[in-house]
Amino acid sequence: MNTIKILLFFFTVLFIAENSFSQDITVDTTLANEYYKQANDLIQKYELDSALVYTEKAQVLYVKHLGDKSIKNADCLYTFGLVYYYAGIYDKTLEYWFKELKIKKELFGENSTHIADSYNNIGIIYHTKSEYDKAIEYYQKSLKIYSEKRGKNHTSVASSYNNIGAIYNAKSEFDKALEYYQKGLEIRLEILGEKNIDVADAYNNIGIILTYKSQYDKALHYLLKSLEIKLELLGEKHASIAASYNNIGLVYDKNLEYNKALEYYQKSLNLKLEILGEKHTDVALSYHNIGVVFNFNYQYDKALEYLNKSLNIKLELLGEKNTETAMTYDNLGNVYLNISKYEKALKYYQKGAASCLYNFNDTLNILTVPIIRNYLDWNYLLQALQVKAQIFSNVTLTLPKFQTLAKFDRMEIALRHYQACDTLITKVRKEITSQSDKLALGERADEVYNEAVTLCLKMYEESKNAEYLKLAFEFSEKNKASVLLESLA
Repeated sequence: MNTIKILLFFFTVLFIAENSFSQDITVDTTLANEYYKQANDLIQKYELDSALVYTEKAQVLYVKHLGDKSIKNADCLYTFGLVYYYAGIYDKTLEYWFKELKIKKELFGENSTHIADSYNNIGIIYHTKSEYDKAIEYYQKSLKIYSEKRGKNHTSVASSYNNIGAIYNAKSEFDKALEYYQKGLEIRLEILGEKNIDVADAYNNIGIILTYKSQYDKALHYLLKSLEIKLELLGEKHASIAASYNNIGLVYDKNLEYNKALEYYQKSLNLKLEILGEKHTDVALSYHNIGVVFNFNYQYDKALEYLNKSLNIKLELLGEKNTETAMTYDNLGNVYLNISKYEKALKYYQKGAASCLYNFNDTLNILTVPIIRNYLDWNYLLQALQVKAQIFSNVTLTLPKFQTLAKFDRMEIALRHYQACDTLITKVRKEITSQSDKLALGERADEVYNEAVTLCLKMYEESKNAEYLKLAFEFSEKNKASVLLESLA
């Protein structure tokens, strides 16, 4: 049936249904099914406003004839959430998916695979919102049900492993992430074979982890395998292809091959803009990555242009308290640091720290040191605190409101920032389970503690106050202890 005939059929059904005095239930539910199918087709095309309209039309008919506790209404609630997910409005997605979950529990009970599906989807949203503890809670609930109901060698179990791996990736626990990704890949290869989109995704995820572990040749191998499968199955014009281009760009970026990185980042951005439009978190990611490359290439005006584009989208769609927002604030700080605009750099590092902490909101006073608790991401938080400490320790600030700060006062502020770094490192060390990830943290900690010791010795020379010698000794001992423990492990 050609397109014109399909449209004629659809609108004939629509006309009969909306003008029938008998209100025939079969006709109404058939029409609702057509609406629902149309909504999902529109989502695939990223025509989200129209998808909302058709989902609402379907829901009205389903509720009218099947009730608000029906599986069809639950499906509509899921689709509403999916539309908002693609639009990047994640709180609305959660609102609809929790409503869907409530209906499913009434229909299927607590231990059904339908419930596992909902737990998994909710976990994805918490992951996107950088609420990692909640995300892993829902992923583990989902994995437990899938394993019990479908067995340990099932694609649903593989997907759960993949999602848990993604959380550990986000928490910079790369060995744990790799462990879960490989578990998922083994199941998928056994069940689905090589030429499958889920297998391509698994290759992609392993490639990303290997990139962060600086194994660039291996990373590129996995990412190119993933891209090859995706191109064969999806064609060129797909958001997943854009994601692959981005990840290949990341390998070249980390390996300091900036021209190649920029080439792939730009290919990714162009495709995302064509498919997703301007206001999308994936577009913001591309702007961010291109901005970082321009910064490394000493093209600072372009770096600021792209990073600010990224930041504006992230603030609108993700808000202030988000890892992605923190990452862009930190990188804006890096640009201003490179061009010696230290007060501006401090402003952005302060915002980056606030984005990583749920209970800290002082983005105006760059002298303020946050209390370290309830953090989203230790990596970007540690970077913001450490660089702030470096600036206060080594740079004379020239703005009028800082000119009254004597050298020793600035050193005191720097010291408080290093103490905050120490608190954060101690907390993170308790949370990380993988030994290699602890060693990676140890490298960061070694740098922080050495800087703190140097600062305390300078403060002793300035003041002859033995308290600073004591602090220098404490930082040194903490560093030695952490290196020894991690080496023994």
